[in-house]
Amino acid sequence: MNALVVKSFSVYLACLFIGYVIAAQDSYCFRFTWMGPSFNNESYANMNETESCENTYPGACRDPMVITKDGSPPDYELMWNTLPREQIACRLSSGYVCAKWTSLFEDSVEYTMHLCTRITVEGEGAMTSGCITSTANNTRRTELCACRTYPGNNTPCNLAPHVYHSTMTPVILTALPVIIYSLT
Repeated sequence: MNALVVKSFSVYLACLFIGYVIAAQDSYCFRFTWMGPSFNNESYANMNETESCENTYPGACRDPMVITKDGSPPDYELMWNTLPREQIACRLSSGYVCAKWTSLFEDSVEYTMHLCTRITVEGEGAMTSGCITSTANNTRRTELCACRTYPGNNTPCNLAPHVYHSTMTPVILTALPVIIYSLT
């Protein structure tokens, strides 16, 4: 009987280890929308039931909605290390990238959306890394950056507090309609 218990426990530990190794090989992207510096604990407390991410930024929002205490950008490392993956992240699938979509008005961030997606730039094909920018009326700018997280227990790559511009693939776009993407 003891040998059976030891053998069963050994099989359990082996399965647990294999599951951990397989999970450690997954790549993740952050998946949420930071509502921006205009939202903090006080403004969130005053929101009514009909206000949501989608109602605030129609067509450009990915739940869950993240609001920070003082309106500063989220602490990505803290979120990654303390929150369940399924709440704030998506598993990166083949052919997809991690993306960070930032909307700015007069160089001030309005909101930032993080997601797993496929991005196609008209005339360029699939975008796998780098950033593209679209400007409208010289006051509103949208920046979209793509990257791929390496497998393992790495923090997702779409976390930069400020959008960077890749020197390897700079592409300046004049209008958003040339960006075709699909949310998953």
